[in-house]
Amino acid sequence: ENAITCRRHYCLARFWVGVSDLSSLIQELLQCIKEAGNCQQMNALHNTMAILNVSLHLSGGVCAQVHVKSFYELDEIGERTKDQYLLFHSFAHQLALNFWMRKYIDVAELTEKYSVKQSYSQMKRIIGTWLTLHKGVAYLNLARDTKQVKWKILGERAV
Repeated sequence: ENAITCRRHYCLARFWVGVSDLSSLIQELLQCIKEAGNCQQMNALHNTMAILNVSLHLSGGVCAQVHVKSFYELDEIGERTKDQYLLFHSFAHQLALNFWMRKYIDVAELTEKYSVKQSYSQMKRIIGTWLTLHKGVAYLNLARDTKQVKWKILGERAV
């Protein structure tokens, strides 16, 4: 169990620091998912899938080795099992994917949905800061792209 957790966190760190070779990261994530499945550690498997999902999207790759659950499926599992950690990882990776793909409307909608949906306070300040940063940048980009005043006002409020 500890080995799988360490491997998953290693992959997670590589992803967030911007590993240059996504294909090697994807292979490590697949290995972690297989090991978690063999050991029936579904929590580790699902959390790793959130990282794999965004990595595949960003690389343009597909995966034939395992069924990769969508963010929607991961959210459903998180809701059903009341797994806040999975819900956070699914959200964080959806947010990152939409942000990096310049889908700023999706970023704005996701940050609004998440800030209303999540009311636990353990990591509230960290998440709030992270949400505000992404929301503010998304709003300011939307203001620049659409020339709509409402996005500029929302972006300035976030900043």
